[in-house]
Amino acid sequence: MHEKTIEIPSADGRMESFITHPEQGGPFAPVVIYMDVWGLREELYDIARKVAVVGYYVVLPDLYYRQGRIRHQWRNERGQMISMHNLDPSAKPRCAPRCRS
Repeated sequence: MHEKTIEIPSADGRMESFITHPEQGGPFAPVVIYMDVWGLREELYDIARKVAVVGYYVVLPDLYYRQGRIRHQWRNERGQMISMHNLDPSAKPRCAPRCRS
C-alpha cells in the first residue's frame, strides 16, 4: 500500500488530506471518505486503508482546515472514541463550535 499526507491548495488555505492506494494495478476508482465531528484520526486512516486494500484510490480530507489542525481524542476507559451523546458536558465547549448538543 502507498500512503501519504498531502496539502491541497484552496482559496481559503491548504487542506491536509490523507491519501492511500494499492502499490500496483491501477488505475484505481476514487473514493472520498468524509470525516466526522472529531476530525482526522487513526480510526479514519484505518478505514481508508481497508477500502484502499481492495483496489481503490482513497482520499480523506481534513474538512476543518479553515479553522486550523483540529484533532479531538475523547475516549472512554477502554480507549474507544466517545460518541457525541456520551461526551461529558464539561468537554463539549472545548469542541465547539463543531459540536452541537
